[in-house]
Amino acid sequence: MKKAAIECGVAVGLVVLSGAGLIEAWGYRGGSGLMPRAVMAGTMGLAAVWALQSVRVLRSSRVLAPGDDTLSAPQVAGSASDLAAELAAEPARNPAAEPVHIPPEQRRAGLIVAAGGLFLLIGMSVLGFFTTAAIAVPAMAWGLGYRRPLGLLLGTACFIVLLLLVFRALLALPLPPEAIFTLFGG
Repeated sequence: MKKAAIECGVAVGLVVLSGAGLIEAWGYRGGSGLMPRAVMAGTMGLAAVWALQSVRVLRSSRVLAPGDDTLSAPQVAGSASDLAAELAAEPARNPAAEPVHIPPEQRRAGLIVAAGGLFLLIGMSVLGFFTTAAIAVPAMAWGLGYRRPLGLLLGTACFIVLLLLVFRALLALPLPPEAIFTLFGG
C-alpha cells in the first residue's frame, strides 16, 4: 500500500474522531469547554489539510510512460522523443507514492502507544485518573525501552504530583474518585 493512501486514511479517521470529540466538548459548560473545543477544532483543521494533501499526492503519483503526452515539448528542453527516452530510462520518483516499509521497532512502539492509550481510556473510568496514570506511565516507558527503575519511579511520581497540582492549585477542582482509595475507605 502506498504511503499517501495510508496517510489519507489516517487523516480522514482523525477528522472523524476529532469531530466526535468536538461534539462531545460542545456539551461542556462554561469555560471548561473552551480548551477542548479549540484543540478538537484545530486537530480537525490540520487533519483535513493532511487528507487533502494526501489526495493531491495520490492524484499526481502516476509515473509518466514513454509516449505519454502529459508533458509537451515546449514545456521542457529537448524534443518529445528525448523526453520519452529519459522517462523510460529513469522514471520519476515520488517518495509519498512508494510502498511503506515500517521497521519492526517502529511497529512495536506504535502498538505500545496505541495499547497504552486504550488502557488510559478504559482505566480512567474503572480505576480512576491517577491510578491509571501511575500504571500507564511507567509501563509505556518500559515498553518503549527505558530500563532504569529509579528513573521510572521518579518520572511517574513527578507526573502524578504535576497532575495533583493542576487539579488542586490551577483548576481548584476536587480530585476525581479513585478505585484504589475506595478500597482503603477513602
